[in-house]
Amino acid sequence: MIRTGVSARTESRCESEIAYPGVRQWLRRTARGRPLSAIVTELKGGLGNQMFQYAAGRALSLRLGRPLTLDLSWFDQHAEETSRRYALDAFPIEASRTSVAPSEATKPSATLLRRIAGRINSRWDRRRGVVVDEPHWHYWDGFERIAGPAHLRGYWQSPRYFEAVAAAIRGDFSFPQLPSDQSRDLAARISQAACAVAVHVRRGDYVGDPHIAAIHGGCCSAAYYGRALEQLAGAYGPLDLFVFSDEPNWVKTNFDTHGHQAVVVDIASHKEASYHDMHLMTLSRHHVIANSSFSWWGAWLGRVPEGSVIAPKTWFNRAGAYGAYVTEDVYPRSWIRL
Repeated sequence: MIRTGVSARTESRCESEIAYPGVRQWLRRTARGRPLSAIVTELKGGLGNQMFQYAAGRALSLRLGRPLTLDLSWFDQHAEETSRRYALDAFPIEASRTSVAPSEATKPSATLLRRIAGRINSRWDRRRGVVVDEPHWHYWDGFERIAGPAHLRGYWQSPRYFEAVAAAIRGDFSFPQLPSDQSRDLAARISQAACAVAVHVRRGDYVGDPHIAAIHGGCCSAAYYGRALEQLAGAYGPLDLFVFSDEPNWVKTNFDTHGHQAVVVDIASHKEASYHDMHLMTLSRHHVIANSSFSWWGAWLGRVPEGSVIAPKTWFNRAGAYGAYVTEDVYPRSWIRL
């Protein structure tokens, strides 16, 4: 378990390392005198969010040649508020795990702390050491200037954070075998379809939780799906739709397939292992995603590189608190935004 000394918001390499000889060494030591050598990344949210957080941490660990540790403390701290749990066990990822607990780290002298604070906006933190908080939603180029051990906190939802190591990330997110004959039969059907399209309809807390709905709701209307299917059909002809959703029964009744053949994916053994649905998504030639990190990864990990991906240009509800966020960096350059 990593127990660190002082925390700082950084937008570049820790300036105190240059300004004050000896501070660099002090910042990298724990309460017990062990050097902090790892890249630590905090995981939170659902599967798609955790995959982004891991990918950013993994990219940094590969660039710096340092081990990666996953901080799972968020799940303990919010256990009574959310059903979200650590979800990367299914993948052959390269990281250790820990829940960072408070420690009785040796506090530096007040004079030294004031000198550091004047240069790097430092604050005292008994647990995490040098903390890098994501400063805004879009890509932050200061990430490329991190030059030593760090504890990443944020969502890091841009492929630009890990595009230099994309092959490694794809390998880390290799899927396990599908769990049933039903799953494998559907996988074969998707792979053999003339023009398979994975369509994701995200509902759940996007419609059922007023707070979440205010952030994410209303971005993927029936009109959005209609335009997306029309564009794909115009380019490729008749479509074979495979519709994924956290509310498949609602989709069966309400989703307009616009005359295309369609299968609503509803496999009981996938309910507690949603990565199996994501696996099936990756087998499709084309993708129509929701404003969801889950279907984002289903498309990004897709096995047909010449396929098209259509995504909603509105990632957050414009009427909500996140409506003014700059989200262009969420999308790979080749994706179509409608």
